[in-house]
Amino acid sequence: REILGYNEAEIANLSAFDVIHPDCHAHCMEVFQRVMAGEKIDDVEVEFVTKQGRKIMLEGSANCKFVEGRPVATRTIFRDVTERKQIEQERQESTSVLQSLYHLATNPQLSLNQRLQDLLSLGCEYFCLDYALLAKVEGNYCEVFAAQIPDNSVTAGSVYDLTKAYCLEAVQQSEPLWIEHASASDWCNHPGYDYFKMESYFGMRILVNENVYGVLCFCSKVPSSRQFRSVDNDLLKLMAQWIGSELERHFAMEAIARLQHQNELILNTAGEGIYGIDLKKRCTFINQAAATMLGYEPQEVLGLNSHNLIHHTHENGEPYPIQACPIYQTLKTGRSYRVDSEVYWRKDGTSFPVEYASYPIVEDGIIQGSVITFSDITDRQ
Repeated sequence: REILGYNEAEIANLSAFDVIHPDCHAHCMEVFQRVMAGEKIDDVEVEFVTKQGRKIMLEGSANCKFVEGRPVATRTIFRDVTERKQIEQERQESTSVLQSLYHLATNPQLSLNQRLQDLLSLGCEYFCLDYALLAKVEGNYCEVFAAQIPDNSVTAGSVYDLTKAYCLEAVQQSEPLWIEHASASDWCNHPGYDYFKMESYFGMRILVNENVYGVLCFCSKVPSSRQFRSVDNDLLKLMAQWIGSELERHFAMEAIARLQHQNELILNTAGEGIYGIDLKKRCTFINQAAATMLGYEPQEVLGLNSHNLIHHTHENGEPYPIQACPIYQTLKTGRSYRVDSEVYWRKDGTSFPVEYASYPIVEDGIIQGSVITFSDITDRQ
């Protein structure tokens, strides 16, 4: 009676089905019939509705008292397990969304933009909010780079004033910002409420290389349909951390690609041949000038043993043991060599006189390979 919020007089005028949730009526009838048949049930769970309309879960046992073989009364003992059930449900939901987040993060077939878009959809569903966006902070403005907006009023590339958004508060704190019902709180005085009319908001700043890069937020024009939970806080922080790490990796890969492109431009601009080999004498890079002099396309040479391919034989036709090759000695000793009395061999089987120099590639004091530059010196002869 106390759990349900009724006084003794009120509860006396109610039947069990008046306080049991309608979805549980059929289950309770089944339990009642089993008890009346003499069965004792120790693990019955029933959802009740309190006087205030709140749903609670009760767990307990039920049995029937018999006199001379006839049922005369049923007895039930219940305890409130609503909080435990909520925790169990939250754990199941969080486990499910974490599994979805893991599959999303590790799917190699999805681009970064696709994964970010899927994350926004996942967050909208889990947090029960309608809108989601990722935006980069630039001074007092935010530029959206991913969005989940039902009416497409905001898309990637849209720019909004940070000072007129809840996001301003989110990027200034290390913990998520949660607003359940803006118009029923002091948040109704915030410029973000006047400008966007969002009743509920859940946002977190994104750090890239330990600096504020942007904001991840979920919001809705209606109050939140459920209360904020600590597991929501942890999940949003995890999402923001994952986005930050993915952006760091993405920007690093872009920087590497730019550097590689610049190096390729430098190598291909050089008039002399340049190629590199690793400790197994395999070609790791070659510029266009080198490939052209040798009669190959660059991709034909990569990964092959350069000595066996272009330096295998002396000009007089005698085999050239790799152990005697100065380039091999560079790999072995770390010394640089310059030679102008040998030949390289083309793809078509012809040779030409070269002047070459080999230089060690050393990292942390350890030889990792060699860079060789060479020129065709036919004109000198």
